[in-house]
Amino acid sequence: FFPLKEVYYHFFHGGLKRPQGSVYTMGCSVFEAKPPYRILRQTPVPLVWPDLPAPGENVVKRSVVFPGGAVPHAGAWFICLGVDDTFCRIIRIPFADVEAALKDVPEERDVSTIRDTHIVNGVKPEEFR
Repeated sequence: FFPLKEVYYHFFHGGLKRPQGSVYTMGCSVFEAKPPYRILRQTPVPLVWPDLPAPGENVVKRSVVFPGGAVPHAGAWFICLGVDDTFCRIIRIPFADVEAALKDVPEERDVSTIRDTHIVNGVKPEEFR
């Protein structure tokens, strides 16, 4: 489905500061497998969001997903996640879903930032809070 020998897939931990508390998510970038390891594509919005706490729920750490490793198998990525700093979960994301979410990164830019995400989605940072 994709040439793993020519590129690396990196599932990363991202964060979004909100007045109600931070939310930690997972995204993906694809970069060259040889120097200078240029980022080729990246998800402008997270692939995985944590479950949000229920109203009135009293949990010390919540709204966190943290990728720990990924294995390609049978047409999907199997990704180990730390969740809410409390337990682990393995999720399955089909290759096609990851590929559909990835967007080209312009050559003059190495990475997208959360500010770029707002711009890509047509949302001003102050509206996103």
